[in-house]
Order: sequence, then C-alpha cells, then structure tokens
Amino acid sequence: MIMFWLVFITQIVVIEPKLDVWYFMLSTTLISVKLLMSFVFTCRSKPGYIESEIAVTDLLQKVPAQHICFDCSVIKEPGSHHCQACGKCVSKFEKHSVWLDTCIGR
Repeated sequence: MIMFWLVFITQIVVIEPKLDVWYFMLSTTLISVKLLMSFVFTCRSKPGYIESEIAVTDLLQKVPAQHICFDCSVIKEPGSHHCQACGKCVSKFEKHSVWLDTCIGR
C-alpha cells in the first residue's frame, strides 16, 4: 500500500503536470488494484487444513501411529505437515508465510 501511494502521488505531483499521460495513471492504478485484490484473496483463502472428527483412540486402532498427528488428532496425508504457528496440519504444506499470516499449502 505504501508503494502504491508513493507511485500515485509521484504521478499526480511530478509526472501529470509536465506530461499529459492519463493512460499511465490509469494503467498503474488498475495494476495496483489487481495486486491488492490478489493479496486479499490469498490472505482469506484456506490453505487446506486437514480436519477429522474421529477420536485418537479410534485412529490408533485403525491407522499406524506414524501416520497420525497427535497434536491435531488427524491422519497425515503424504506431503502434509503440522504448522507450529497455526497449530493445524496442512495438506501439501510448503511454509507459513509471515506476510500473509497463513500457511501456504494445497
């Protein structure tokens, strides 16, 4: 957002009085809006948390222990990982993004 405002103010104060380039301001504004929308949609999307409603004791009877996350009480899929920041298991976990404040996964 800071970069957007810097570019926008620079266009209004520096570029626009000297050159009549309204199309440059329009294109920059549209690109900035698209980037902001992408950021918001990514922040609000779910990364693919693995959820289960089965008790741990039932899981232990049906599934080997190395395939169970005991923190979440879920069956771990291949490529899944327990995120320490979120406290949930994420399918196809890549990392926990501090910029988005969410996990990057499925």
